[in-house]
Amino acid sequence: RFKLLHFDTSGQLLHQEDSHSSELQRGATEATMFFTPFDRYVYDKSATPKGMMKEDDTPPVFHQLDSFTPSRYRMLEDGDHLFGIFGDNFFRSTAVVLRATKCHPRVVGTLEEKERALATK
Repeated sequence: RFKLLHFDTSGQLLHQEDSHSSELQRGATEATMFFTPFDRYVYDKSATPKGMMKEDDTPPVFHQLDSFTPSRYRMLEDGDHLFGIFGDNFFRSTAVVLRATKCHPRVVGTLEEKERALATK
C-alpha cells in the first residue's frame, strides 16, 4: 500500500489518494488522480454490498449509486507541480510507475458531456 501525493510549489499538500488493489494486474496496487476542466463524479468501489443494505430490505444493487459523489480534483493550473509516492514497505524493493497523460481537446468535450449526463441521472 502507498499514498499518491500532490503538492503545490510551496510544498503544501493539495491532494492525497490512497492506493487500492488493481483491477487489471493481479497482486498490484494503484492510485489515480484525474484532473479535468469540468466537474466529475466518482463511484466508491470500497462500498460493500452488506454496508449498502437498508432497513427496507431493498437489495444492495439498488443502492450502489449512493456512493456516487463529486470528485475533489479539478484541472491543474499552469506551472510546476510536485507529485510524490509515500509507502511504508521497508522489507523489500518496490517498483513504481508514474504516468501522466494529457487528453486531446475533442476527448475532453466528449467526457464532459458524459459526466454531465451521468450527474443528471
